[in-house]
Amino acid sequence: MRKIIYGIALILLVAFGSGIYFVDSALPIGNGYTAKYLCSQVFLSGRDDGYVFEHEVKPTNGLFSLIRHSVDYKDKTVTAMGIGIRKPITAIYRDGFGCTLAINSTRDELLKQVQGALPRKKHDPYLVWPQGEKVDIEALPPEVDKARLNKAVADAFKEPLPKNKRNTQGVVVVYKSRIIAEKYAEGFSPATPILGWSMTKSITNALCGILVKQKKLDIMKPAPVAAWKNPGDLRSQITLDQLLRMSSGLKFVEIYGPHERCYRHAVRQQKHG
Repeated sequence: MRKIIYGIALILLVAFGSGIYFVDSALPIGNGYTAKYLCSQVFLSGRDDGYVFEHEVKPTNGLFSLIRHSVDYKDKTVTAMGIGIRKPITAIYRDGFGCTLAINSTRDELLKQVQGALPRKKHDPYLVWPQGEKVDIEALPPEVDKARLNKAVADAFKEPLPKNKRNTQGVVVVYKSRIIAEKYAEGFSPATPILGWSMTKSITNALCGILVKQKKLDIMKPAPVAAWKNPGDLRSQITLDQLLRMSSGLKFVEIYGPHERCYRHAVRQQKHG
């Protein structure tokens, strides 16, 4: 009986230790996600960090409950760390260039990177979109059913599953190069920057397609990446078409798992494989 008790105690001890190791290893991912997400929401979108963390970050995964964050409005940074002390990661806002995680870099080093660079110009508020910010959604094209259009937009903001909310922040409908409908959640407006996540890849691909149609871009030519132009660098042969199709042959490791050791091994394989 004593051996059984000791065996059970050992199993529980190992399980407890493994759980702590798992959570601690996951902290860099959670801290980085929290810092970057909040930095963008606070300094780009002007939202409240506490509300965003409670309603958008924490519901993503139960482990986010262990993360604490702080916002430095003077230096425009957000730092997140596990239980307030473990593995802190900081995201830094650079005016006109968004937020960046300070991984192996200091705030001063990141700020120096954009010195002299010109941020994107703002659109003229008096010109009609896409040349400017003005929108006319009253005089719709005759083939557009306004009632059905408005219903579809309104339905996007409904919450049929209260425990798994959509949390729609904004909907914009573009037809024949003009905006024909738009609606925003409370606290959002056409001027509020919203994270695009992987939708950005689809938009980038579409914009490249437009430039190709206008004969302003040849995606069959090598990608204009300065770091790839050194003599003997085989990457200089990679075309924009291959990059857009994710068929460039570049080794890439996309790991969201918690184990840093596995990640470091994958990175070593990428460098020396």
